[in-house]
Amino acid sequence: MSESSCSPPPEAEVVTTGTAKLWIGEDGILRVICLPGSVHGLAQAKENCASIRHKHAKKIPALIDLRRISVVTREAREFFGSPDNNGISAAALLVQSPLSRVIGNFFTGLSKMAVQHRLFTSESEAIGWLRGFLE
Repeated sequence: MSESSCSPPPEAEVVTTGTAKLWIGEDGILRVICLPGSVHGLAQAKENCASIRHKHAKKIPALIDLRRISVVTREAREFFGSPDNNGISAAALLVQSPLSRVIGNFFTGLSKMAVQHRLFTSESEAIGWLRGFLE
């Protein structure tokens, strides 16, 4: 793992919700790190998206680390997929385990995300892809 996702730099303004840690990197990319074993239902999806919109008025690209997540409900996936709810312009979904890959595939295949999104196993490749969405 790189400088990344699991440990924000000391100067980062980190928001911690019940299921994730979120911060905007110096590069302007939002990092969303799902907490180990977290279960994301509709209430948690709303909390995470509200904290994104509270910190940043315009939509920004996001690296979403799903490597340690347990569950994302259908209602949460639908909420995350709505362009009016999520506060992001593009999503790079970081996966590793078979479970995180299945959850990532739900986001990319079964859910109708309104923003461009891709699955990645490499954080540096995900960040490189997201740089193309910075304004």
